[in-house]
Amino acid sequence: MLKEIGERVRTARLSHGMSQAQLAAALDVSVPYISHIEQGKQAMSVVTLHAICNRLSVSADWLLRNNSSASKQLADEEAAQVLVDCTAAERTAIINMMRSMKAALRSVAQADE
Repeated sequence: MLKEIGERVRTARLSHGMSQAQLAAALDVSVPYISHIEQGKQAMSVVTLHAICNRLSVSADWLLRNNSSASKQLADEEAAQVLVDCTAAERTAIINMMRSMKAALRSVAQADE
């Protein structure tokens, strides 16, 4: 479970274009601490969890239970809400951006393996 949480922290950090050093500085923690969290070697305190969520604009639910059906349903509903008032061209552009971001995230993850 810690490894999955760490991977999501890493994904969120990278999506913000931040290095581990930048996140550590923003949270006033050490770089090794962030590294250990991302590797699943270190549990984090509730205070650190809250700070990570705020700094990376993610929910604690997303970090802690991202693969649950309830979490997936919430994400689906949030995505639908973003698209609800878009024109057809806007929807197409947003979906294309999401596909590009997904490919980029997977490419980064593969490069780090």
